[in-house]
Amino acid sequence: MERNQQSPTPANPNQEPGPNENAVPKFPLGMRFAPTEEQLICYLRKKIKNEPFEDVCICSVNFYKYNPWELTDMYPTLAKDEWYFFTSRKLKYPNGSRPNRAAGDGYWKATVADQKIQERQEVIGFKKTLVFYHGKAPNGKKTNWIMHEYTLRQRSTRNDANNNMQVNNYSNSVNLTIPNQFLIFSLILGPKLHEKL
Repeated sequence: MERNQQSPTPANPNQEPGPNENAVPKFPLGMRFAPTEEQLICYLRKKIKNEPFEDVCICSVNFYKYNPWELTDMYPTLAKDEWYFFTSRKLKYPNGSRPNRAAGDGYWKATVADQKIQERQEVIGFKKTLVFYHGKAPNGKKTNWIMHEYTLRQRSTRNDANNNMQVNNYSNSVNLTIPNQFLIFSLILGPKLHEKL
């Protein structure tokens, strides 16, 4: 597989690469990147564990630094109006557990409850759907940009409370929110063409 510069590589959780530091591989004619939700969770698990994986077209980026249309200008699409990114989870407060959803000149707002992602009847991760609002909360203007946030389900242990982790119960499954945890975002342009504001 031919590459522009280099494959995406695991990023340092404290310093994420800029837009030109992780080039996206080019696919041969007729090939496209269309991962299942289970595959996305697998990529996320490998990213968190710093395990190598080849030919995965997901770049690491400081997702919350940009408006969605800025990201799509910087990175080529791998499917029609769809982009994928790794990013670190940012918290609203240093000692809190609430994620910071501010991004660029606006913010992301959840639209529905988390959906479980299962493999062989076991919960392996979660998907949250969010919409981008341009402007300051709570008076931002809703746009046609949709984001799917994928998080990994992690096994809990008795030491979790001592490891600065928050435990949330989701119907007999446990999702641990770790400050430096990587997330996968699938960014989608909605049905109406979004105008850059």
